[in-house]
Amino acid sequence: MIFGLQGHITNVQHNLAYVWPPSQVPDFMLGMIAAMLARHEAPSWQVNQGLVLSDWERGFLADVALIGVFAAVLLIPSSGYHEGWEPLFNHALAPLLGIYFYGSAAAKGAGLSACLLTLPPLAQLGKYSFEVFLFQQPLFSAFEVLWIGGLNEILPKWVLAVAFMVTLYLLSGLYAELIEAPFVRWLRERTSTWSQ
Repeated sequence: MIFGLQGHITNVQHNLAYVWPPSQVPDFMLGMIAAMLARHEAPSWQVNQGLVLSDWERGFLADVALIGVFAAVLLIPSSGYHEGWEPLFNHALAPLLGIYFYGSAAAKGAGLSACLLTLPPLAQLGKYSFEVFLFQQPLFSAFEVLWIGGLNEILPKWVLAVAFMVTLYLLSGLYAELIEAPFVRWLRERTSTWSQ
């Protein structure tokens, strides 16, 4: 609404929309609704209204939503750091992502995007998604310091972007397998008798 009235979003408005905790509530609620719909594939209200989608239709819906996300990210021109159109990506794509989650989960993997994303190498990368979430911002800040510190004069941006992604997933995988998993096993062994 603010974007529609002003034609842009300021940096201060971006920070309120992105960092302020209550601004995350609509995305959370949307995710919960998508999860509920995916879990209950044909709730009674859907049957009564005749809105039940086939697995193929759900998969197609997921594919279209994901294409919409990619199109927005690739085709909308950059207006500058946290200015213009860019802040819309904070929450504006949440409905499309919710539709994708519903369509791909409820269809039990129907649709081209779900089939591609369940390939073993990609599924293995998805196994570390929580660790990627934890490490992305600190690692990005470190790469940003390197970039400002002079790497921008030596390397093209795409090389640094690839190095960032490789480092992020390598660090996440090493942490998950060598630190987190052994710690979880140790903690389960130590606390297994507590519930008895």
